[in-house]
Amino acid sequence: MPTKEHVQAALSKIQRTADYDFFFENLKSPDWLEPLDELKQFDRPSEPLKEGNSVRYPFWPPARYLVKIASEKPDKVMQVILKVPATENPRVHEDFVDAALKMPPEISVKLNKKIIEWLGSPDVNFLLLPSKIATYIAQLKAGGFAKEALETSSFLLGLRESEKEIEGDSFFKRAQPIVRSEWEYDEVLKEITPSFQKDDKVELIKLLCEKLRQAILFEEREEDREFRDLSYMWRGSIENSDQNRDDGIKDTIINWIRDLSEELLTEDPDLVASLCDYFRAGVFPIFSRLGLHIARMSERADLASKFILDQQLFDCLDVWHEYALLIEAGYPMLSNTEQKKFLAMIAADISFQNKNKSPSEIDEDANERSRYHYYYMIRNYLHGEDKRIFERLHAKIGNPENPTFHYHMSSGWVGPTSPKTTDELKSLPINELKKFLDEWAPPDKWNFGPSIEGLGRELEVVVLARLDEFVDNLDQLQFLEKTYVRAIIEGFAKALAEKKSLKWEKVVDFLLWASGQQDESEEDAFKPGGDKDPSWGWSRQAACRLIERGLLSETNEIPFSLRQKVWSIISLGLSDIHPKVEVEDKYTSDRGYYQTAINSIRGVALETAVHYGFWVRRNLDLAKAELPIDKAPELFSALDKHLDLRFEQSKSVRSVYGRWIPWLLPLNRQWFQSAKESILPKDDLKGYWAAAWDANILFNQPYTNVFKELKDHYSLAIDRFELSEDEKLEKIDERLVDHLIALYLYGEFALDSEIMAKLYSKLDSNLKKRALDMIGRGLASEKHAPDPDIVKRSVSFWDFRVEECKKIKEPKDRIELAEFGWWFKSAQFDDEWSLDQAIVVLNLCNYITPDYMVMERLLDLADKYPQKVAEVFRLMVDCRVADHGFYGWLEKAKILLPKLLKTDARETAIKTIHKLGAYGLNQFGALLKDLK
Repeated sequence: MPTKEHVQAALSKIQRTADYDFFFENLKSPDWLEPLDELKQFDRPSEPLKEGNSVRYPFWPPARYLVKIASEKPDKVMQVILKVPATENPRVHEDFVDAALKMPPEISVKLNKKIIEWLGSPDVNFLLLPSKIATYIAQLKAGGFAKEALETSSFLLGLRESEKEIEGDSFFKRAQPIVRSEWEYDEVLKEITPSFQKDDKVELIKLLCEKLRQAILFEEREEDREFRDLSYMWRGSIENSDQNRDDGIKDTIINWIRDLSEELLTEDPDLVASLCDYFRAGVFPIFSRLGLHIARMSERADLASKFILDQQLFDCLDVWHEYALLIEAGYPMLSNTEQKKFLAMIAADISFQNKNKSPSEIDEDANERSRYHYYYMIRNYLHGEDKRIFERLHAKIGNPENPTFHYHMSSGWVGPTSPKTTDELKSLPINELKKFLDEWAPPDKWNFGPSIEGLGRELEVVVLARLDEFVDNLDQLQFLEKTYVRAIIEGFAKALAEKKSLKWEKVVDFLLWASGQQDESEEDAFKPGGDKDPSWGWSRQAACRLIERGLLSETNEIPFSLRQKVWSIISLGLSDIHPKVEVEDKYTSDRGYYQTAINSIRGVALETAVHYGFWVRRNLDLAKAELPIDKAPELFSALDKHLDLRFEQSKSVRSVYGRWIPWLLPLNRQWFQSAKESILPKDDLKGYWAAAWDANILFNQPYTNVFKELKDHYSLAIDRFELSEDEKLEKIDERLVDHLIALYLYGEFALDSEIMAKLYSKLDSNLKKRALDMIGRGLASEKHAPDPDIVKRSVSFWDFRVEECKKIKEPKDRIELAEFGWWFKSAQFDDEWSLDQAIVVLNLCNYITPDYMVMERLLDLADKYPQKVAEVFRLMVDCRVADHGFYGWLEKAKILLPKLLKTDARETAIKTIHKLGAYGLNQFGALLKDLK
């Protein structure tokens, strides 16, 4: 029996971390527990290690010792665990749960409160902890501790709210599990649920209902407080169906509530009625839908009656699918009195809709469709006058498509539907098609079903199928409904994309007519369109996009003889009122004004104008020469006009100039040089300059000719690093680093240049990492040998960064060098130099990434350079380099170490195997047994 003095003596001999790890790894006797505890060896759990943007979670050897002896001294081990100071290291928590799993439930239950504390910690990486806690919960439940098991389950199945900014100050809220993913949430439930039976299962279902309620509330807007949740849109059906789109954690929870409830139908049917009452009382329709589903599955008349005759459910759009299925299956189970009551509810609903209408305002067609909506579901059980009404309506309306869905998806996409199928529309002669489109109007019922937008989409397909016929009859297709006009134009665009021949003369005339149509008022152009286009601007935009494609087409280019009409179409687009300056800031995303521009009419028209310039240059046989201003005065006049703030104040339009700088420059250098200070006004860095510059930097590759023209603007952009407080600017800063490092590699400036010095005076650690990462990834993706000058400049740049990092005291502040893993993987540098630099990196910053790619390259080099390969791997193990735990490269280590043991790097390999063993990776020990 070791005494406190014996243990003290043993501990005094430990000089290194490896010795400490080795001591506890090989300690197996429970007799050491109490003296170790007296010497406070369980008072300092290992904490997460932060290195730059990465965090490593080291094992804590004393905790692993506790796991080994937990079954022999469960009481004492639990006492020790409960008094260990708090830590955010999930590996320590994992070991404590593993220890509890070796104890009797009456002892392991004492860890319950600690586990709840861990699960309540925000922003913690739980690693494997959730699956271990799930096993622990099952153990508690099996041991008779149902209350504690349910309590722990509530925390393990907890949710948190996440927000993503979508526009301006608007945020898209989502519920996320506290575990890593929906998949892990599902796996946890698979582990937990088998131990819950009957009454306990009901409690688990109620717990999951509470989680579902929380998830909906996280995503609910402040004004959504009535009985609604729009679940018919995000969960088409409670049963498994192709109508269910993946809506994250809500779908996972609904599936489990449904499946557990269905299990109760056979396990204990007596519990189902009270469970259905619980669902029916739920604050959101999704709970009533679950109740409707279970009531239908139960085939019980009492539940069918209760749900079918519930007026709130009858009136609720959200529950229609499950309600329709239940009335279809449950109506025949109702008594005669109950059936009459249901028919009376239908009649009362129609009366209610008409109560404030004069006889002339009542829409009998809408009334009939409303009645038919219900009658169709009970058609097999109608009698007398009700049956005659149904038969008359059936003859008139026919079989509804997907009658249990108000919102149906087909081919995996949710969207507007058409009153006629594509084949039906294809079969109509042009004159009959025109008549149908002019006369058809959508039914006004809940705003679902066939729509003008849906009919327009089908029209696009018909245009593509009957292309020449439509082109030849365009004079008959000048619709008043602008949605159909745009659909025809987009049908032409699809034809062009499929390399079908267009008769451009007739098409351009149609585009010119469509572009010239005007809305009744400016206000009308911005009214919500609902299921149709809100303004003629959409047709102008579609026309410009089709023109743009025609100007660029290699197989069906617009004839140059149509130049005047083509420019007129572009000019009409440039004259559109959209984008409106006063609202464009609201709709500008974190990718800048250019994203707004390409969804605006003037923005698209201006892009088309740029392509028009190159089309003119090409057709004037100027080859790669510049386009003289006097050869396209209409173009350069428009470009000047939309740079004039007296005429054009839109930052979105200005961003188009920035996006196309690499094209505007060679189009006419003299014009660009005179216009560049208007495109990028230095006196408005946060406004028009930023709009144009951000588009240039985000969406263009670095060009040497552009850099020569805009070198001073690149310098101005570096100054903006200090303003990078939001996500948008961070992305722009990253792209600026990409540009400047690439331009350095192209030889545009030297390492000791003023711009490089200025750049590195502003960069934070993340952007310094990005610079090295960008070079490494670029070289790693090269399929052919890169330019030798680029390789030479890369080496010089690397030497520059290494020397700078050597001046830094803390390894964590040198973490940019860890990105050398990509350089190493690229195999574009001298092999020995690469190995030497990997050793430098590991010594300077204790890390290299991506580790698995480094291991792949080490395997390639092991035969030729065994000593250096062995040293790199030794350092990786010493530094515990593991992007995703050692397991990311474990299989490669199993190949590498046997190779090294057969070379003159054997001693280094042996030391590395011992170190791996100290970290708990004992599987490599077998390699040493075979050594002579």
